[in-house]
Amino acid sequence: MSDSSFIEYLRHEANNRTDKDWQLLLEDNTVATVDKDFPPELYDGGHFRKSGTVTNSKGENEQYTAWRWYSIRKDSYTKTVEEHIEEYNNGEMEERFLWSEFGSHFWPWSEEWFNKVEKPALIILRDTLRSRGVYVNQTKDVANALYNTLIAKDPLKWPDDDAWSMKANYRRYEREFQEIDEECTLSEKFGGHETDLSFEFSSARRMFIYRCKARGVPQQSWHLGFNIMLKGPPLTYYRETLSGRDLTFSKLCRKLVYRYGLDKSVLKESD
Repeated sequence: MSDSSFIEYLRHEANNRTDKDWQLLLEDNTVATVDKDFPPELYDGGHFRKSGTVTNSKGENEQYTAWRWYSIRKDSYTKTVEEHIEEYNNGEMEERFLWSEFGSHFWPWSEEWFNKVEKPALIILRDTLRSRGVYVNQTKDVANALYNTLIAKDPLKWPDDDAWSMKANYRRYEREFQEIDEECTLSEKFGGHETDLSFEFSSARRMFIYRCKARGVPQQSWHLGFNIMLKGPPLTYYRETLSGRDLTFSKLCRKLVYRYGLDKSVLKESD
């Protein structure tokens, strides 16, 4: 956000908020209003300051300092992340626009705060951003990776060898995957709770492959829609452990086979 748009946003908020938990300070003003209703035993928070120069309506440069009090309940870090994940998944923002939205939601967060979020929620947030074109490193330290994306001055560039730089490839077949997902019934998906798990997985796999081939989706792109053939615990396992990793369709299948102790012969079935 540019200084100009930032200052206009602050002015608008200052004129429309009634709780007075923060205020805009210009030039020599040094007083900040802080909401006192956040006991430290329940909340984390503090002052956050931004200074700069903005051109006013008269064309004159004006120095400003903006202070804001930000707080979050200590027991709601994960809930806050989950709410934004849902918002991102239901919205249409991608790439730079989503990166900016991510920044506006988490701007005061430190790496320590990200570390207070339950790991599965952090992973889903990372993968949600990546799947929509926002680069987040896939290091094991997910909190650190999200924090580095947050504090970057510009959206981080995708490395040439990153698997999710194939996002454009997913977009190319997004309509086909949507059609396959709509066509698949729950009974056709692998849920990990049938009497014959190997047969259940094999059936789900063969049906998914058949539909990909029928729509011209090449084998090297099948992994992008792997979640379509899963439900229940296997889908949760995929989202929390496998999603966003550099794994081919065959490797993803192998992970599920070993996870659920399936007959390895299903891996030898022709693609």
